[in-house]
Amino acid sequence: MSLRDQSLSSFSDDSRGVSTVIGFIFIFAIVIILLSVYQAQFVPQENREVEFRHFQEVQSDMIEIRSAIATAGQADVSQYPTIRLGTTYPARTVAVNPSAPTGTLRTSDAYNISIVNETGADPTNVSTRFLEYRNGYNEMDIGSIWYEHSVLYLDERETGGRVAVYEDQNIIQDDASARLTALQNEIHETSTGRVTVELYPTESASINSSSWEGNITLNIPTRLNGTEYWDDELSRFDGYNGVEENAVADGIHYLNITADAESLKFNTVGIDSSPADTNTVSQGVGMASQPPDNQNPSPPDPSEPRFDTLTVEVSDGNINQVEASGAVTQADSNGQIQMELFQDSAGNTPFGENSRQMTQSFTIPTSPNQPNEKKLYVEIRLLDGNDAAYQTCFSDKPVRKKESLSLSEFTCQTP
Repeated sequence: MSLRDQSLSSFSDDSRGVSTVIGFIFIFAIVIILLSVYQAQFVPQENREVEFRHFQEVQSDMIEIRSAIATAGQADVSQYPTIRLGTTYPARTVAVNPSAPTGTLRTSDAYNISIVNETGADPTNVSTRFLEYRNGYNEMDIGSIWYEHSVLYLDERETGGRVAVYEDQNIIQDDASARLTALQNEIHETSTGRVTVELYPTESASINSSSWEGNITLNIPTRLNGTEYWDDELSRFDGYNGVEENAVADGIHYLNITADAESLKFNTVGIDSSPADTNTVSQGVGMASQPPDNQNPSPPDPSEPRFDTLTVEVSDGNINQVEASGAVTQADSNGQIQMELFQDSAGNTPFGENSRQMTQSFTIPTSPNQPNEKKLYVEIRLLDGNDAAYQTCFSDKPVRKKESLSLSEFTCQTP
């Protein structure tokens, strides 16, 4: 063998450094596999948790919008609730996020509420719309949240699911009186951020409701049929006449109820501006404490405290203690949360009060002056250090034994 052949053979047989290269390739492969597993499993799981927390926040925002529509309609005072439509994922160094999920808040087509007077006159039509929040999540597969005539619910019927009601109707009250707020104008907002929903009551009604006398029939458009919701919810109300399915359009039914015209509170509320429709109405609404000349307040300062959530309940068989709990946005530690009980809806007969330092989360129990009351109305206030009110909320109906009230069942006002 020549010297040249020996040198080549010696070089080809030299395995020094091979194990180092193999080790590097092996470690690199492990890192790639771990990154792939993290991207494929852990990133979606973490993003799903972000979406779930946002969906819980949206539920609270939609409950606030529901309450604001009721307040604008029944107290005849403009409201400015907000909702965060979408969310963002946490920044990642070695993994990749999908695009930030947006959300959409939009109104449906307009449908007519038909009011039929027992005198036999032609029906009066007042247009209204439903309000839908649709998410754009990348990981969670969950339906839209809908608002219609005070009912707030999750609708998963498109994917074979069911309806889950978050907040029940308050069209029919305990005393069989009725109140109805028609939602008019349009909104279509898509964003990842927070938007304000401006709600304005009717400034000048175009419909003369003074001709409504005696028992009137209300045909109210609804996406929910009788078996899905209304049969159970209104079965104890004598004026409930059932649901006529698909009477308005495919999937849009008529809820049929009979109510006394004198006890009916009916108003139209517009999104972003006063109702622009030609069929607006305002009957039996407004509060004695609203500003002179029906002036509406300016939008509230977002830095000031207001109730984010509120629950008032009686835990025992008799009303020996009423407990309020919830959360306050922008809590003022120098201020107070004050709760007062009343025997009547006019707030004329105080029946006990209590107060606590204002905190973000709160619980405040209050005992009535006399035990074993059957029902009590509740007023709860957010006060600054000088006892001036940031926000005052009065219950739309009394709290009874073993019952509870949510924020949507209060009429809230800001100065």
